[in-house]
Amino acid sequence: RQLSQENPALSAIASTSITPDLQIGLRNGMSFALGINRAQQRNTSNGNETRLDQKDLTASFDHAFRLPQWVSRTRKQVRSSAAFISTITRSCLEQGSGQLCTVISDVGRRQIRGGLDTDFMRTLSGGLQFNYSVNDARQLSRRTSQISIIASFNLSLFAGDYQ
Repeated sequence: RQLSQENPALSAIASTSITPDLQIGLRNGMSFALGINRAQQRNTSNGNETRLDQKDLTASFDHAFRLPQWVSRTRKQVRSSAAFISTITRSCLEQGSGQLCTVISDVGRRQIRGGLDTDFMRTLSGGLQFNYSVNDARQLSRRTSQISIIASFNLSLFAGDYQ
C-alpha cells in the first residue's frame, strides 16, 4: 500500500536536557557533590505523541578522618562516604489530537548509600557498607525495597608488603 501525497507519514523527535553540577572541596578533606539532570523528550508519529520526562538528583559527601586515640593508639585514618540518588521517569502516550496523555510508565527510585573503610595493618584493610533502595512502579502499584549491609576485609598477599 502506498501513502498518498495528501496524507504523508509524519515523524518527529524533540528533546531537551539540562544537567548542572556542583562540587565543593574543603581544606580539611571534606568534599560535597550535587548533580541534577532534567530530560524531556517528545516522539511524534502519525498523529500519536509519546512524552518522556526524567528527573535525576545525586548528592554525595566524602571525608577522611583519624580515629580518636582512645579507639586506636596509632590513630588510623577512616575514609567515609555517603550518597543519595533519586530518579523519577514518566512516560505517557497521547493518541490523536486533543486527548489526554495516558500514562504508560511512572517509575521512581531512591537510594541511600554509606560506608566506612580503613587500613587495619599494612596488609589488611576492611570496611562496612550500607545500602537502602526503594523502587516504585506507580503505574503497576508495586513498590519494592532492599537493604544491604556488607562487611569486607582485604588481605594483600603481595611479597613486597612483608619486607
